[in-house]
Amino acid sequence: MISFLNALSGLAAAFCGVAIANRLLIACGATVAASGFILTHAMCRAMNRRWQAVLLGGDSRSFQGEPATDVEARVESGPPSPAASNEPAETPFAKALDALQAAHRIILVPGYGLALANAQGRTVQLASRLRDLGKDVQFAIHPIAGRMPGHMHVLLAEAEVDPDMLVDLEDINPEFLRTDLVVVVGACDVVNPAAIDVPGTPISGMPILKAHEAKQVLVCNLDLHPGYSGVDNPLYQVPTTILLLGDASANLQQLLDRL
Repeated sequence: MISFLNALSGLAAAFCGVAIANRLLIACGATVAASGFILTHAMCRAMNRRWQAVLLGGDSRSFQGEPATDVEARVESGPPSPAASNEPAETPFAKALDALQAAHRIILVPGYGLALANAQGRTVQLASRLRDLGKDVQFAIHPIAGRMPGHMHVLLAEAEVDPDMLVDLEDINPEFLRTDLVVVVGACDVVNPAAIDVPGTPISGMPILKAHEAKQVLVCNLDLHPGYSGVDNPLYQVPTTILLLGDASANLQQLLDRL
């Protein structure tokens, strides 16, 4: 909605330029209008929403998903792994470290939580460290990761990421099946399989990054609560998912130290 209103402001400026015969104002207004409409179109496609529905408030109904506490309880009470024990080697950090060291092909999925935790620097450092260890590392960028197109590219560019490591949704999705480990940093809705499997939710039909198809997933999120859509993420319940909950920046720093 904000992007659409920005486009209208540019359109209004262009009309003002016509009214006062100012070519510079016409050109600038038209540029703002065009970029705003293009951005609106890109965001609507990424969310599987029609712009008419955005304007009229359609599909904005709340979805009463499963309470986060129930999800947490089921994850904690799930079947123990064959090697489960009270030894330190079975802590989430130890499992995460083992997964990082064993994996050859790794994809990192940054999300809005990465921006909140200001963890872009440590995320890029982790990617660089893994590449130094001989891993094949890429970043999977969802069109609305960080809330709008281009936001995540800017955040990671500030952390001096190698641009060749950034891969968009359409190009990276076929690669998840061949991926040993996906590292999710502060992302929920953009990797939520409910968008594919559960009808009638606010994200049903929305294109997602298919992290659930990888052999293993490491989730570095603050908690198990649903994302902005309010839809619980079944990815957290998959046995091959390692939950490293808490502040992403601090957790990534510990992983870096241990690597």
